Amino acid sequence: MTSGTVTASSPTLWLSCHVHYACRHAGACCRSGWPLPVESQVVPVIDAAIAANRLRTVDGSPVWLLASVEAPPGVAGTFRLADDACVFHVAPRRNDAAHGTAGRHCAVHAVEGHEALPASCQHFPRVCLVDGRGVRVSLSHYCPTAASLLFAHEGPVEVVAGPPAVPGTAVPEGLDARDELPPRLTPGVLMDLEALTAWEHLVVQTLAGADAPPGTPAEAVALLRAYAERLVEWTPGDASLPRSWPRNGRPPPPSCVVIWRPRRSAPG
Repeated sequence: MTSGTVTASSPTLWLSCHVHYACRHAGACCRSGWPLPVESQVVPVIDAAIAANRLRTVDGSPVWLLASVEAPPGVAGTFRLADDACVFHVAPRRNDAAHGTAGRHCAVHAVEGHEALPASCQHFPRVCLVDGRGVRVSLSHYCPTAASLLFAHEGPVEVVAGPPAVPGTAVPEGLDARDELPPRLTPGVLMDLEALTAWEHLVVQTLAGADAPPGTPAEAVALLRAYAERLVEWTPGDASLPRSWPRNGRPPPPSCVVIWRPRRSAPG
């Protein structure tokens, strides 16, 4: 079964190096020049904040929305840009702690909160897969804050349970594969979700896990390629694909690449 009902109780899985992500207003998305869609229900919230002088645009104009008759249903238009940045990417008001730190930031986020943002702003840099297992989250490293987490993380990387992908949202937007077939193992054989999960964990463990082999990243990728070449030899039989692997969850290491070495014991 690939379909499933994903609810607030369904697991949300992250890489351990990503799970503590929170926006730090680096502003790469705000300055990208992307046309950021704004849902219709967001418009009155922002309009009210501007009318009450809680919110301002970078150039002081009350015009912030570029309406479009070609927008899809439920979308009013896009944020206006000023100097190729979102019109709400502003510097803080003097002596106003509510508007954040000394750097430029998203005024809507700072004043009205995360829930007042359009869906695209709430989701970025999260990249989500929703399938019968729950929600899986990765982060786009276009975001400097997300990229910095790769270097700030200490210890091995694991797949871990974490908070909802988007605060206040049980099922995020993303690739919804709940009613789709799982990935193909070979032209005539599909994986199942159990095998897909085992493969995901194997990739993470090989690249950055506690038992990651010594060697360069290129050698780790070569090892995964060799594992994949072994996996495609599997054919349906008495054992499922994951159970056909050795007990440690890995295919036998091929002789043409770095041999898997057991984890060394800690000194002392």
